[in-house]
Order: sequence, then C-alpha cells, then structure tokens
Amino acid sequence: MPNDNQVSASLTDQNITDILTHLAVLETLLPFLLSRASGDNNVLLGEKTVAFDDKCASYMTSHPEFIPAYVSIPEMQKDRALRVQMDKFRSRLELLSAKLTDTYDVAAMKS
Repeated sequence: MPNDNQVSASLTDQNITDILTHLAVLETLLPFLLSRASGDNNVLLGEKTVAFDDKCASYMTSHPEFIPAYVSIPEMQKDRALRVQMDKFRSRLELLSAKLTDTYDVAAMKS
C-alpha cells in the first residue's frame, strides 16, 4: 500500500506564539480591513471591473465637469491607491490562506 500520508508535521508552542505575534503585527498594520456579511459581494472587483474603474478614473481626470457632486475625488484617489498597494501582497496572503485551509483539511481528515 502506497504512503498516502500527505501531512507529517508538527508545530511547537514557540511556533504558535511566533505565528500569532506576526498575525497581530499584520492586523496592526492593516487596521482598516473590513469584514463583510456573508453573501455581500456587490463590490467585488475582477479584471474587467478594475479595467472599468481605471477607465472611469481617466475620464474623471479629463472631464471633471461630468463628475457627480456626491463623488469625492480625493477619497476616490485614496481608495484606488490603496487597492494598488494591497495588490502587491494580497495574492501571497490568499495563497497562504488556501494552503493553510488545504493542510488543515487533510490533517483533520487523517486524524
């Protein structure tokens, strides 16, 4: 019978403490993160939506007379800059989260 043990690892108490400390540091660096209600996906950005947002920003710059009064240009620019900054590390965090979930599921299934 082949060895199908996909996970053979352990964590020390110090590993757990270090991980929790680093997570706390990340939470401190990202105090503005939101937690949306389940099913609230009305603001999800895909590649097409990001491209549309970029195009809108370009139009707002070239034709400011068409910007509705309720739109705050400084806040919009701040939000767009934040999105660009977060894109620099978001995929790594998503990959880490997916690996954690997969490893947890396999370990739980084999226990």
